[in-house]
Amino acid sequence: MTKFMTLAMVNIIIQQARNSCYNPNLALKKRTDPTQPDPTQPNSTQPDPTRPDPVWVILNKIKYGFKQVFISTLGKILISAITADFNPPAATVPFKPGDIIKQRYILVQQIGAGSYGAIFEAIYQNEIVCKHVAIKFEKITFDKPVLCNEIIILKALDGNKHFARFYQYGTHEKYKFVAMELLGPSLIDLVNRKRPYRFNLHSLLKFGVQAIDALQAIHQAGFVHRDIKPSNFVVGNTVETSSRVYLIDFGLCKKLNVQDGIVVKPSLKGNFRGTVRYASPNSHRKRELGRNDDLMSLIYIFVEFYIGTLPWVDVNDPEEVLRLKEFNQGGDLVSKMPPEFKQFEDHILSLNYTTEPDYQLLTSFLYKIA
Repeated sequence: MTKFMTLAMVNIIIQQARNSCYNPNLALKKRTDPTQPDPTQPNSTQPDPTRPDPVWVILNKIKYGFKQVFISTLGKILISAITADFNPPAATVPFKPGDIIKQRYILVQQIGAGSYGAIFEAIYQNEIVCKHVAIKFEKITFDKPVLCNEIIILKALDGNKHFARFYQYGTHEKYKFVAMELLGPSLIDLVNRKRPYRFNLHSLLKFGVQAIDALQAIHQAGFVHRDIKPSNFVVGNTVETSSRVYLIDFGLCKKLNVQDGIVVKPSLKGNFRGTVRYASPNSHRKRELGRNDDLMSLIYIFVEFYIGTLPWVDVNDPEEVLRLKEFNQGGDLVSKMPPEFKQFEDHILSLNYTTEPDYQLLTSFLYKIA
């Protein structure tokens, strides 16, 4: 009987957590940014240490039905139940679901991992606001830090509808972290959901217009993304944003070479940057990448998502991939697509590092098809 009562109570708490983030009064109060001061404490910009930690507010609900000695165990059951259907990537950081970061965030589940560290879904909650957020961790001693780039780009583009909202950055134990808006599935996830594993023309055009808007925004902020690929485009995580395209992952971003307000050709040779399948020919040639290279990568995405493949998709040798890209550019690559994509490609091929793309022209090609 006790076992069934325990499971029943945990299920009730999980449902409350999912529906209201543990606070039934949140619907009466609105605040969108968890890093902003609490309106009930106008002179404070930091969390009030005298206020109960939100995690223990949750656990206290369990406490009223059980002896205090079981609180820690039940807390673990609660987190396990929330994440029961999720199989996370191998952990590369010492954090786990249930851990509390900066007395603000409770980690819910790991949603990504890489050589840099890991990404977690987390919950931020106080008496005023409750948000599901994403937290990216990177070891302070990581040889090739990329989190600084993430922070710079997110802050520069905070408020743009095609970029995640920036909440906070800092350090926790031996790791740097950045907290940002939690987003939804990537284009790869979406296209793989059902056969024929590619987009119809309407979906492709809808994505294309938003992708151009996102690239224009990051370029006009003075940066080149340098790793445009399907997994770096995602959609929103709410009903309102489920059809909105976001650009993510700014670890390879680099500032445009600007002198006296003018973009000038870099004097130094670059290195290969990006992902072989979607990298521009300039990246293969180890040239410094510009705005035109981001757009060339976008064309490759268009072709793959509409046709279902690329001519070099099964080729592993980067030199052979470059040969195939050069052989197919200038019309052959987009020959099975509406003719406006040829105009799109021609405009990009006319650009170099210093010339600014005509984003409005590129968008108009897509609208003509629609």
